[in-house]
Amino acid sequence: MRFEYISGLRGIAILSVVYHHLFYRFTSPGFGQVSIGGLDLLPLSFLSNGWMGVNLFFALSGFVLAYPYFSGSRSMESLGDAKFFYQRRCRRLFPLYFFSVAICMIWVSPIVNAEDPWRDLLLMGTFTFVFTIEMFGPVYNWVLWSLALEVWFSAVFPFLLLGIRKLGITWIAIGVFVVALVVRILGNDESFSYLGNLYINPAKDSFIGRLDDFMTGILCAWLAFHNRANFISGRNAVAFLGLAILLFWISSMLWDYVLLEKLGLSWRAYISLLLNFSIFLAIMSLHRMRNFLKTSIFENRILTWPGAMSYSLYVWHGVAIAWIIQGQFTLERIAIYLLLVGALSTLSYRYVEFGTVKSWRTLFYPTERS
Repeated sequence: MRFEYISGLRGIAILSVVYHHLFYRFTSPGFGQVSIGGLDLLPLSFLSNGWMGVNLFFALSGFVLAYPYFSGSRSMESLGDAKFFYQRRCRRLFPLYFFSVAICMIWVSPIVNAEDPWRDLLLMGTFTFVFTIEMFGPVYNWVLWSLALEVWFSAVFPFLLLGIRKLGITWIAIGVFVVALVVRILGNDESFSYLGNLYINPAKDSFIGRLDDFMTGILCAWLAFHNRANFISGRNAVAFLGLAILLFWISSMLWDYVLLEKLGLSWRAYISLLLNFSIFLAIMSLHRMRNFLKTSIFENRILTWPGAMSYSLYVWHGVAIAWIIQGQFTLERIAIYLLLVGALSTLSYRYVEFGTVKSWRTLFYPTERS
């Protein structure tokens, strides 16, 4: 299976996240605000919400994992099939994850003066740190929270497929979206606050609270294979892609309103629904356009190459900010940062993620690996 637009979307997601973590101080909520008729608008709000790329990552994971099972190229009919799936996911996720944990524990632990690094290592080694408040975003490498959620999504994936086969995609999707929404609503409580971070917390952003992101991709895969999204045709796909971008912009603007205290914190639980709908429309529209829009921006190597090695870029970009930038956003430090992260991620992608791939050309060809 190869859908090059998926690599393009991954490229957008990783570049957005890197931009957010590197430059959010300069494009914080309220950046570029304009007032029209007494109404405050935030036309540049997407620049202060690059973190939304994580939502896109989760949805794309659901799509890439589910499509082969809906298309019949893989099966989930027995314990053997489930074992094969888990073995494949372990080979895909574990090497780089544990390698990064080891590096960060060695280099970061002495700097942060961790009280109990062995306990922290146990939590990270078992992916259970995301069920705690103090370790949700590990001080060693805070971005690992979303990678742990990917592991938990993978753990429940065979059960979701079983439910879809027994009850149908509609009931499973409704159930997941309702349960995730309820968890996010309950997770808005201040008792779950994580270091004063208004973007994420261990309850609202638990793997159950974010399971609807993953389910969005699964739903897209089911509709794409069964050709059920008839409301999006080849002719109007561009218009629906435009609608997806508009809804994404509205989602980012609503998030800025929350952070600027123009809307209450309770809105955080619901904005994700609109954001997921925009991601749904984007994936389905690009899937419709894939056969007649071969030169689209989403299949350009400027996006597909970082999209292909997005896992490595994501793992290293955060901790490198602390190592290199150190709060000093000079052109020299930013240039060194980008060069180092690019080089480190390329080597990590080649020798840790896919050490058995012999050809660099084959490695960077934008195929989908799940």
